[in-house]
Amino acid sequence: MVRRVLLIACVWLLASAHVGSPDVWFDGMAGPYPVRVLIRPPAVVPGLADIVVRVQGDASRVLVAPARGDTGPEGAPPPDIAQPVDGTPGTFSAQLWLMTRGAYRITVTVEGPAGSGIVNVPVTASASERLPMPRAMALILIGAALFLLTGLMSIVGAGVRESLLPPGQPATDERRQRARVAMAATVVITTVILFGGWRWWREVDRDHRAGLDHPWSATTALSGEADSTGARTLTFVITDSAWIQRSDSLWLARNRGATAAALIPDHGKIMHMFIMQDSLLTSFAHLHPVTSDTRTFTSAMPPVPGGSYRVYGDIVEESGVARTIETSLTIPTATAASAAAAPARLTNGSNGDEAWWSGPPVGMLRDTAVAFDSTSIMHWASPRSARAGEPIEIAVDI
Repeated sequence: MVRRVLLIACVWLLASAHVGSPDVWFDGMAGPYPVRVLIRPPAVVPGLADIVVRVQGDASRVLVAPARGDTGPEGAPPPDIAQPVDGTPGTFSAQLWLMTRGAYRITVTVEGPAGSGIVNVPVTASASERLPMPRAMALILIGAALFLLTGLMSIVGAGVRESLLPPGQPATDERRQRARVAMAATVVITTVILFGGWRWWREVDRDHRAGLDHPWSATTALSGEADSTGARTLTFVITDSAWIQRSDSLWLARNRGATAAALIPDHGKIMHMFIMQDSLLTSFAHLHPVTSDTRTFTSAMPPVPGGSYRVYGDIVEESGVARTIETSLTIPTATAASAAAAPARLTNGSNGDEAWWSGPPVGMLRDTAVAFDSTSIMHWASPRSARAGEPIEIAVDI
C-alpha cells in the first residue's frame, strides 16, 4: 500500500515534466558505495553522452565505460576517468561517445577506501535531431572548395604546359592549348566527383531523417456500459506507421525503416499506463492494459470523474528501447461514477494491481495532507521547492 501511494504521489507531481525526456536516472549501490547517476544521451548519434555520478562516501576515482546491450565485456572500450566537479564534493562528470543507435549499458566503477564497486545503468541511444549547417560554416567550406579547385587547375595546367620543357624555354602555343584543355577536363571531372558526393550525402541525409526517433501516435476510447463500480473498458491503440508496418519489408525499404522488435515486459507488465487529469491534476490512475497483438491494449477504466485526461503508455521493445506514447482521453461527466465509492483495486485479467486516486486540488510542494482512504493519510515532507533540470529527493510520510 505504501509503495502504491508513493508511486501515485511521485508520478502525479513529476510525470508531466519528465515525459519525453531521454535522461536516465539511477539511484542505488555500486558495491559498498551509494551512488546516484544521471545520464543525458545525445540528441544525435554518433554523439557525446553527459554523465554525472554522485557518490556518498569517500571515492578516490570513478570510471565510466559504454557498451552495446548485445555485446559482452569484450565488446566494451576501455573506461574513461570521470573528473571531480569543482565545488561539489563526491560529484564526478564525464562524456562518452555513443556511436550507434540502440540499447547501451553504462558501466560505472567506483574506487575508494572501502574497495571497488560496479553498477551497470541501461540507456537508449536514439537520434532525435538533425543539426543544420551554420551559414558561416557553409560559406567557409564553399570558399575552401573553390580555393582547392583553383589550385588543382593551376597545378594541372602548369604540369601539362611546362613539365617537359627544358629550363628557361618558353611554352609553345600548342602546349598552352593542351594546358587549357587539361584544366577544363579537371573542372569537369571534379564537378562530376562533387556531384556524386552530393548525391551520396543526400542519400545519407535522407536515411538519417527517416531514422529520426519521433513520438509515436495512438488513440484511446471508452466503450461498453459502466458496471456497478462505474468501470468501463478503455482501449489504447498504437496507430504509428513505424509500429504497424514493422513486419512489411517493402514499406520498411521504401521508408528507410528498421524492423521493430517485439515488446517485452517491464517490471512484469507489457505496458504501464498513466492517466492524469489535464488541468487540475485532481485524478490519477496507474493501469496495466493487456494485449493480444501488441497494438491494441485494453483495460478496465477506473471510475474517475469526467473531464479531459492525458494518457501515457510506457512500453519496452525487445532491443531494450523504451518508449512513452502520449495521447488524450475525454471522459463524459454523465457516465463517470464517484471515485470515492470505488473499490481499492481493479481486476484486469491478471494481478489486479491497478491503482487510482481522485480528490480535491492539492498545492504542489507544500506541507499538506491527503487522505487516500479511511486509514491512510499522506503528509508531504519535502522538498519545499523544485527547479527544472536539477535532481530532488521526494519525501512523504504515510
